Amino acid sequence: MCAQGRSLSRLRWARRFKFPSPRHRSHMFTRYRYLFFSLLIFGVFCVAMPDAAAQSTGTVEGRVVEASDGTPLPGANVVVDGTNVGTSTNSEGQFRLDGLPAGSQTLTVSFVSYQPTTKTVEVKAGQTATVNVQLSGEVVAGEEVVVTGLREGQVRSVNQKKQAIMVMDALSADAIGKLPDQNVAEAMQRLPGISIKTDRGEGRFVRVRGTSEELNNVSLNGQTMASSAGSRATALDLVPSNMISSVEVVKAVTPDMDANAVGGTVDINTLSALDRSGTFGNASVQYLSQPRQIEIGNSSPRYRANATAGTQFGSRDQFGIVGSFSASRRDFSVSIVDPDDWRQDSNLENNETSGGSFAYPNELETQAEDNERERFGGNLSFDWRPSDRTSLYLRGFVTQRNENLDNNESELTFEPEDDPIQTGPTSGRFPRGSVELDIARNDQEDNLYSFSLGGDQELGSVTVNVDGTYTRGESDLTRFDHTWETPGGGDGDPRAAARYDTGPFFFAAIPENPDYVTNPANYKLRSIQLETRQVRENTYVASADLKWNASLAGASGFIKAGGKFTGRDKVVDQEQIEFDTTNTARAPTLEPFALNGTPVAAQENSSIFTLGSVDRVARWTEQNVQGRSDFNSTLLDLDEEETAEEAVEADSDNNENIYAGYGMANFSVGSLSVLGGVRIEHTATDVRRFQIRDDESFSREEDVTSESTPNSYTNVLPSLHLRYEATSDLLFRASWSNTIGRPDYNLLAQYESVSTQGTTQIDISRGNPDLEPFRASSFDITAEYYLGGGLISVGGFYKHIDNPIYTDTETLQNFAFEGTTYDEAEITQTRNVDAGTLLGIEGTADVLFTFLPAPLDGLGVRSNAAYIDSEVQVPSRDDELPFFGQSDLLVNATPYFQKWGLQARVALSFQSEALIDIGDSPFEDEYDADRTTWDASLSYEVDNLIPTSAVTLFARVKNLTNESEREFQGNESRYARDEVYGRTFTFGATTSF
Repeated sequence: MCAQGRSLSRLRWARRFKFPSPRHRSHMFTRYRYLFFSLLIFGVFCVAMPDAAAQSTGTVEGRVVEASDGTPLPGANVVVDGTNVGTSTNSEGQFRLDGLPAGSQTLTVSFVSYQPTTKTVEVKAGQTATVNVQLSGEVVAGEEVVVTGLREGQVRSVNQKKQAIMVMDALSADAIGKLPDQNVAEAMQRLPGISIKTDRGEGRFVRVRGTSEELNNVSLNGQTMASSAGSRATALDLVPSNMISSVEVVKAVTPDMDANAVGGTVDINTLSALDRSGTFGNASVQYLSQPRQIEIGNSSPRYRANATAGTQFGSRDQFGIVGSFSASRRDFSVSIVDPDDWRQDSNLENNETSGGSFAYPNELETQAEDNERERFGGNLSFDWRPSDRTSLYLRGFVTQRNENLDNNESELTFEPEDDPIQTGPTSGRFPRGSVELDIARNDQEDNLYSFSLGGDQELGSVTVNVDGTYTRGESDLTRFDHTWETPGGGDGDPRAAARYDTGPFFFAAIPENPDYVTNPANYKLRSIQLETRQVRENTYVASADLKWNASLAGASGFIKAGGKFTGRDKVVDQEQIEFDTTNTARAPTLEPFALNGTPVAAQENSSIFTLGSVDRVARWTEQNVQGRSDFNSTLLDLDEEETAEEAVEADSDNNENIYAGYGMANFSVGSLSVLGGVRIEHTATDVRRFQIRDDESFSREEDVTSESTPNSYTNVLPSLHLRYEATSDLLFRASWSNTIGRPDYNLLAQYESVSTQGTTQIDISRGNPDLEPFRASSFDITAEYYLGGGLISVGGFYKHIDNPIYTDTETLQNFAFEGTTYDEAEITQTRNVDAGTLLGIEGTADVLFTFLPAPLDGLGVRSNAAYIDSEVQVPSRDDELPFFGQSDLLVNATPYFQKWGLQARVALSFQSEALIDIGDSPFEDEYDADRTTWDASLSYEVDNLIPTSAVTLFARVKNLTNESEREFQGNESRYARDEVYGRTFTFGATTSF
């Protein structure tokens, strides 16, 4: 089915099965609109103020750009000869030096891998002199080094890192998009200490230095982004890599940055209208090819296209506007195998498992998935500089991702599950079994919107910055899932008996009666699930910052202070309707929906026994189910209890307000720069969730209630950053910073779900309104050596993390609850546990081999590695465990060649296993497995193909070795899930002017 048809189907389901939503707290913004707009009015007032009175000293300001095309050079050094006075250019290549003595002054401007330039300027008391500087590539062996393409991205990123006071890494716009990276998350995995969580072969979430995605702050142009995910984590697959100007990963945050950053802060910057001079633009068109990994569904065109254009206008070019657009579509299939769960029986022997226990799978799931993903995005930036001291901006950013997924899941379940018959050291037989086929369709749409209005006003040596930002994240999911099953159900049937052998990595599960399990007439419809889910998050940010350039006892620097309000409201509304087939009518078999043939899975020893048409199932459902109370009651029964529970169990209504203020100072004496300060944040949350009591006489009116739970805390977070420039090429850094990690909203609710089985068993799942945030105290030290546009660095870091949050399940006997005593109780609740530690080493080697003879001078390499170790003690376990999402080893290596218009490179990315879930014992723990991926790209710049424009033809391949995404249980020999999605080949052309 085409994407449009699926979308219409999704909308129909959403209208039919939408339950009344919980009351949203839409008045949140109304309560704080006075504060929000007061800060903006204060900013407008500051912008309108006249310049301060003339000073006895003067000011020099200007811009440093690339000589060939006028591109700004952020992080360039500007130093006044014979003094310690200096600064570096900002993201737009601009600089400003205040308090210079009147008279003739000589400036030296330098940028890594460019020829330094000197400029003499006459400084007049109380006035501002303007100096604009153009830098050219440095000369090696009589030939100017061309700093473009791959090298330009490397040089800019390295220089940006060099000029920073804090520990950080950067990607420039010239580096992003040169590999087949589909989004920002994938581009970021090239940085040291960064790993990503993927979804169907596409990067989705970013982990910084071994911390899970919820514990890192993600901002857009310096302001907090809303999230379309159900948690605090921000999904970066929404952001196309070619729509941004740069990405900065700050690993030791400063007081003027948000504190919710245990791992670090990821700041995504879009292109400014004044980033370049004159009129400029670029466009790219790409064709994608991705061989199908399992034969299911039909292919639709695959493409990627983007365009950017900008210009300045006005009598003094005081106005600038730039816009970008991006669109892409991927159509691919995924082959998935999943044992569901591994078990062990100490009564059976197995030489390959510890303790003499025999490990065997519960079942084998094989899935054939047809996936179509579309992404559209655009951003627009308008800048106005009415004077040299005043700038205003208005930015808008919109992106959308649509995913349409059809799935056939064949499940061979072994019965009785706890009593296999062992036939060999790694083999056995189950005398009974059952086979299911789940046919499902997911339609999901995610949107992200961001709008910012702000400006800067220079008042002598003081700069005032104000910003107001609104972002919104949305996610809409519509899903149906139909289950067909062979007779026997939970007891199994001898006709579905199976043998298995766990010796091969992809273990063999072989039905003894293949004719029976492949006959669709033997499968009867058992149940139907219809689900909708909506996530809405609005984020309102208002901030004001004051920066005073000053000198103190001969040390030059600045003092900075500011305040910020962040308001967030997030609503999660999920509904699921459950139908079972009745006993009064014959349940439909799979036969009318079956497809001819069975696809072969990409993994060995795995197969789907029969296959169904998702389109036919959708049409049948349309005919038999018109709504929650309008369906074919002869054939279907509504499961009232399950439906009522699912209507509220995952719902939450969350409000959070954060009030922050900070003060900091940065001064330099000789080669030493010191930045210190403190940030104070007060957080107030209000979370509403439902209480559910599930017993034999369940009633939605009596057993489902809701409760709103407030929570608040204040954190005082000091930090200190040192930067020592031993020589012009050798730097040392040391940092001490303090950050927090706020608990997910839903964990803070006074939520309680109770399920009973007579007086024998009671299961209670609870939220915890007393949860405290993670609090991390981090220490960093690095040494960096800069060489000809490259970098050799090594650094270490240590984090002491208080209040980690884990889920604890406690088993109690003879437990009294609401006047009834139960034989056994299992109580599950999230809790803060004892402090954990995280220790790591990072190394980087970025080298341009321009010192080699031609043609070897075109070689270069970007590489980095990180080793990370962590320990935390969790409830109910005696052993030490790592933090969730922490890989011990991360490695990136990208050798490349650039000369004569030719660019070629290969990229290796490796991340070791990472814990993703814990059980009662190490046998039950689940991990993301080691993963090594190879990507490659080749491009050639063609001259004179288009007048006045350069055209580059390119070819790229992603996942060259067809590496799968894999999880395992306990140890690597027991895979828990394996997904193969294939290689992606890209062919295209790009042009710029």
